[in-house]
Amino acid sequence: NIEDGRYEDNEYATEQQGDSLPDYIVEQVTLCTLKTAAGLEELWDEVGYGFDERVGFVDLLLQAVGRVCEERIEDEMRLRNELLIQLEQNFNYLVPLTKRLNIYLPNENEEIEMFLFGEEYGSLTLTDRLATVEIKLDELKQEESSRKETLSSLKKQLLADKTNLSEPLDGQWEDIEKDLSDERIDSFKNELEKVEQHKKEREKQIVDLLVEVQEMFRKLKWDPQLPLDFMVATSLDPFSETPKLRLEESNPGSVGLSRHSIERLKNKVEELKEIHSLRLEEKSQKLSRLEIIWKQLGRDNAE
Repeated sequence: NIEDGRYEDNEYATEQQGDSLPDYIVEQVTLCTLKTAAGLEELWDEVGYGFDERVGFVDLLLQAVGRVCEERIEDEMRLRNELLIQLEQNFNYLVPLTKRLNIYLPNENEEIEMFLFGEEYGSLTLTDRLATVEIKLDELKQEESSRKETLSSLKKQLLADKTNLSEPLDGQWEDIEKDLSDERIDSFKNELEKVEQHKKEREKQIVDLLVEVQEMFRKLKWDPQLPLDFMVATSLDPFSETPKLRLEESNPGSVGLSRHSIERLKNKVEELKEIHSLRLEEKSQKLSRLEIIWKQLGRDNAE
């Protein structure tokens, strides 16, 4: 039923959507052409076109309809191909990402699809597959970001500790991009525990030397003269009940944990001990001369 250029068979069209779609398309195209034919027939009668002219117009109309149908198919094929390309790109990103995260994923493409989409993967539309892969990718990217942040923090701490110890960072700890597995994170944590123990041993060694140097300062009534003297005077934490370094890093106010500080402090201890020994020797020589003078003056040691 066609009236005033409008379809009056909406109930029929709705019913047909639940049946075969090609049949529905044929029926709708038929309705459309009948409407067009009815309108053209009336116009052609009024204008006075002959049969051959009308056939020519119909051929042009059918060609236009054919082009529209072909363009529609091309558009849908282009969309289908774009979805396939997006799926392939996502797979190409997902597979190496799972390897960096050390997350299980089958090797074969069919097994991967079964793993991601379940047993009914063959019946899923491209849109459904793409949505599933994108959700999985988002989850993996969040995990990737979290692990990178963790590794970055661990590397930063490890580098700071190694710098304070005046030791180079081993090359195996440089990369935090290729391997994002839990095992890699654990290896960083284990290394940090080893370095922490090394720091404690280094701090004890340096603190013992600092205490010894400061004790020599007191014995000699030594006023700081050189930069190292001032560093020694301010390296220990004044608020700690037990001797403890004020800072781990080396700066003008602290010797820190630097391995170079150990040699410098050892040399300082030897220097101060030598000065102390010379002073004792000088004192002994002065006493010996005084004893001689006392004897010459006829006085005994008691006086």
